[in-house]
Amino acid sequence: MEIDIITDKTNLSLKRRDVSIVVKSKSTPSRLEVKNKLAALLDSKPELIVVNRLNPEFGKQETVGTAGIYENVELLKNVALGHLAGRDKVPPPEEEPETESPPEGEGVAEDSGSAPEGEAVPAIEEETSAEQETVAKEEAKKESGEESGLEASGEAE
Repeated sequence: MEIDIITDKTNLSLKRRDVSIVVKSKSTPSRLEVKNKLAALLDSKPELIVVNRLNPEFGKQETVGTAGIYENVELLKNVALGHLAGRDKVPPPEEEPETESPPEGEGVAEDSGSAPEGEAVPAIEEETSAEQETVAKEEAKKESGEESGLEASGEAE
C-alpha cells in the first residue's frame, strides 16, 4: 500500500491539519490501515487522526480520501464528528477467557438441566418459548386457512 499526499493544509480555526490523499493498493484499504500509515508518514499518533472519507476509484487501483490530524485528544473529541472519530478506533487486544477444568473426581454432568455459572440459560429458554409461540400461531393460521378454504369452495359438509 502506497499513500500519496495531494494536499496538506493547516486549519487554524479548528487547530488541525487537513490532508487529502490517494492510496494505491490492489484492494480497498481499511480505515485503520490508512490511519496507521498516515501516522507513520506524518509523524503523528494514530489516535489523533480521523479518516473522514475513503472512496475507491472505479476501474483503478486507487482510493481517494481525506483525513484530519488533530493536535490533541481533547480537540479531536470537541471538533470531530462522533461517528467518524469512533469508526476507526484501534480495537483493544482480545484476551482469551481462561477455561477452568473441573477438579479431578468431579465429572461433567451430561444434560443435567442446570447450566454452569455464567451461562445464560434463561435467554435460550425465552427464545425457545418465543419460537414455540410463533410456530403455534403459524399452525393456527394454517388450520383456519384450510377450514375457510374448504368452506369457500363448497367441499365442506
